[in-house]
Amino acid sequence: MKNMNISAVAYLLGGIMIIGACSKPAVEEPPAPVVEEPTPVVEQVVVEEPEPEPEPEPEPEPVIVEPEPEPIEEVVEVPVIPDSAGYVYMIRPDDYLVKIAQQEHDDYFAWRRIYNRNREDIGENPNLIYPYHEIRLSKLETDILRWDYSFSMYVVEAGETLWSIAGDKYGDPIAWIVLFLDNQQVIGSDAGKLEPGMELQVRSGLWSE
Repeated sequence: MKNMNISAVAYLLGGIMIIGACSKPAVEEPPAPVVEEPTPVVEQVVVEEPEPEPEPEPEPEPVIVEPEPEPIEEVVEVPVIPDSAGYVYMIRPDDYLVKIAQQEHDDYFAWRRIYNRNREDIGENPNLIYPYHEIRLSKLETDILRWDYSFSMYVVEAGETLWSIAGDKYGDPIAWIVLFLDNQQVIGSDAGKLEPGMELQVRSGLWSE
């Protein structure tokens, strides 16, 4: 009997405990955290604008340079000398026009007349004349000292040049121009080439002594 009471009490206590457990308020679980998805970052495409091409610099305006007027050449008339006659004068190594004018005309200023008459051969510079070249002069026939030279034939030997022949025959290698001008038809345009056996004319003298 006693044991039955104990069992009944035990059941009673168990039922109370079950009821109490059922009567406890339910504990609400906290809501699960909302994980926000990251907003996708939109890459901004930066379109670089091309640098503007530099504007071409304006071309400078052409400068119109007016040509300087050419100097008017003074035309000096060559006075006509009554009863004058022409003759050929060979320039010596130490000659110049003023010296020739004084020597041939007894007048320093006559160099202009000489130059005007021979300008085509002398060139634009009257101070530059070459020895052993010939120029044309004129004066009274009675004042001209004329002389005649003769020619002799010279046979070229192997190894000889106009320079060496002029030094031997005229005493100055620079006088080769005389040999060249006197024998141009035989020599041709190449004055530096002589063939052995070629016959050249050689003057007996270059000027009167």
